[in-house]
Amino acid sequence: MSYKISVIVPIYGVEQYIERCARSLFEQTLDAIEFIFVDDCTTDNSMDVLHRVIADYPQRKDHVTIIKHETNKGLPQARKTGVQVAKGEYVAHCDSDDWVECNMYEVLYEYATSGHYDIVYSDYYVSDGTHNFPKCTKTSKRLIQGPIWNKLVNRALYTENEIVYPTANKAEDGALMTQLSYYAKQIGYMPKPLYHYFANPQSMTRILSEGDCIKRMEQEKENTLLRVSFLDSLGQTANFKTDVIEWKWLTRNNLLPHLRKNKFYKLWFSTYPEINKDLLLNRGITLRAKVVFLLQLSRLYSFLKR
Repeated sequence: MSYKISVIVPIYGVEQYIERCARSLFEQTLDAIEFIFVDDCTTDNSMDVLHRVIADYPQRKDHVTIIKHETNKGLPQARKTGVQVAKGEYVAHCDSDDWVECNMYEVLYEYATSGHYDIVYSDYYVSDGTHNFPKCTKTSKRLIQGPIWNKLVNRALYTENEIVYPTANKAEDGALMTQLSYYAKQIGYMPKPLYHYFANPQSMTRILSEGDCIKRMEQEKENTLLRVSFLDSLGQTANFKTDVIEWKWLTRNNLLPHLRKNKFYKLWFSTYPEINKDLLLNRGITLRAKVVFLLQLSRLYSFLKR
């Protein structure tokens, strides 16, 4: 069968959420979809739940591929595994604790093909499981960033270019989208929320201990290096100077929950120290962002946030 879209779903520790995710995928109004679930050595009952859901949709059974990693490789590499076996014209990613509107992929596919877009992206909802808060994602930037799960990407962008997959988890979407959007000839935006991002209160990203904040910063530094190295290899870094400054700023801002502590302020200040000047002088950085940065420099930002 010729698939229009391949949806890739990494699975690890989501037995509470995978049913909601899978049902939203199998009930899509678009028929020509393949569903690739990558079992990243989950230790709970996620796969048992998934198999029960698949049994409820016999018409989708032949469209489902399940791949099991021999060892836990993490989210970015699980996505890579899915892309390597995907057969669809376009590739989509869906996180296993999220869910989608029933017509999401039909709407995005029709929009992508009618406009000959290599990438299309939509708005999305941030959800606590009960309430949905729409998030606008429109951007004028050429290098569009994460998240990756509200986007359709022409599979040719993956197969015809030497895409480097991140290994660190923090900001991995941005590292991948920097490369894909650079190679895209046409990018389209759909001003409609179609994806539900679940703001899981138990997510590791919501743990704000000192050690976790430092760990996340180090992971994001790795992916910032991946992005900058990609631009360097093409001789394009100077053309995206504003983007690079913003990536570095976001990386060090993982430390913001503890910025009032001297050792964290010093670490924040000394991480990419060049942006302490570059950010304020760069014309591409908004005035609002510069004011926020000045408040951080003066150590007033964390007090005002508190």
